[in-house]
Amino acid sequence: MVLQTEQTERLRKALHIDITDGIILAVMRQGRRQENDTKETMEAWMERHVFVYASTPKVLETMKKEFSVSSLLREYKHGKRFLVYRCHLVNRDMILVDKVTIYLFENTVTGHVEAQMFIEDITQEYLDNVTNEVLYQKDYKLLSLISLDREIVNFRSCHLEDIDIKKRKNIPYKKAAELVCGHHIHPNDRERFLSKTNLTFLRKTMEEKGMHSFAVQTTDKLTERYTYYWFDKSENMLLLVADDMTKELETDPLTGLPNRAGFLRQVGEILRKQSDAQYAILFFNIQRFKAINDLFGYEKGDRILKKIVDVLEKSFLKPLVTARMEADRFVAFVDTANLKLDQMNQLLHYSYHDGKTDIELHGRCGIYYVPKQCTLSVSDMCDRAKLAKNYISNQYVRPYAIYDESMKMEYDDNSRVMINLEQAIEKNEFCVYYQPVYDAKTEEIVSAEALVRWIRIRKIRSFRGGSSQCWKTAAILPSWIHL
Repeated sequence: MVLQTEQTERLRKALHIDITDGIILAVMRQGRRQENDTKETMEAWMERHVFVYASTPKVLETMKKEFSVSSLLREYKHGKRFLVYRCHLVNRDMILVDKVTIYLFENTVTGHVEAQMFIEDITQEYLDNVTNEVLYQKDYKLLSLISLDREIVNFRSCHLEDIDIKKRKNIPYKKAAELVCGHHIHPNDRERFLSKTNLTFLRKTMEEKGMHSFAVQTTDKLTERYTYYWFDKSENMLLLVADDMTKELETDPLTGLPNRAGFLRQVGEILRKQSDAQYAILFFNIQRFKAINDLFGYEKGDRILKKIVDVLEKSFLKPLVTARMEADRFVAFVDTANLKLDQMNQLLHYSYHDGKTDIELHGRCGIYYVPKQCTLSVSDMCDRAKLAKNYISNQYVRPYAIYDESMKMEYDDNSRVMINLEQAIEKNEFCVYYQPVYDAKTEEIVSAEALVRWIRIRKIRSFRGGSSQCWKTAAILPSWIHL
């Protein structure tokens, strides 16, 4: 029987096999059939030419099982006539991928099951396919080719769920850009998107820089990066890739936690689901952490921060989302069922040991209980938790404070004082009233107590509430000046 095959550069071997007897009948090399006069067994031939190059013991075990006489006869018995296998091999440190194709049939003369086996090198094809799979994976929102001269775009891959774009079809570039902009890009970024994708702008930018990239926010408030490369400069062809960089932008590089932006988005998504659970936001910071960095160095400071994160995430709080806002400030979004206030003292005191250094760390925490049907943004909720932290009177007795509205009222009041203070001084809105101190023995006024009143249009207010804030910010001098 003559082997029917086409001679190609990729075809390494072609075999004619008597499966019933497990014997190689002939081998096709360079287009010529060579009879196997030695009656070498299929197992021995495969051992010398294929099995010896198996990339791992597991691959070897799989190949021996798939290419055994019993396995092939079983496949034939079950009606299989066409089998295809992929084998990962290593030869002289070179990675090879072979495709083994087997056609099973019955020899009508002998009644034996025979086979034609083709072993084909598909290494390059395999690598190309894997590359395409990587490029087309879900994180890459789209991949397209653009002709600047013809002003058309061909989408090779598109995972933009909110628009319907025909793939592998040439469509007008401007129409495609407007479609993506109108249905996928956040309204605040649409004007910028259209200007950055304009063909005239693209041609000029690519000629000058060789690459063009920008980021925009989508209607889902995710961040996508659009990057243009030269695909074939001689033909004025561009390659456009859009990838989701939300996670990249929303991750703190030191701890791996979400950063502020990531926390706001993730918590917002949870709250939008309107579950029956009650939630709270906790704002933490470590006391005098700057001194730790100054004394022991930033490298050790970073290790301590990572350790603090581990403690927090594994604590009784069981945070749904934990984030690093900045420096030594962290936030946690928790189910109030896990918020055990009687254990907060223990959580906020941590002893760090690394063999050479012993450091006692004390934390402070502000707590904001999220009310049902809350209309505040997650950012405002975090601000309230942070504000509560400033009302801790004795961190060693109770290192946490729970937000209430009086804190916000006082904060707003003090803020208004500080905003208007300089202008009020320029306009002479502060008036001093002297309250005399009378000596009953001498029946004389011996001194006076100065009381400051802030006189604004149709309003006179005591300066008592704002004075403490002025002391803190040195707007009022912290010492007496004798004139």
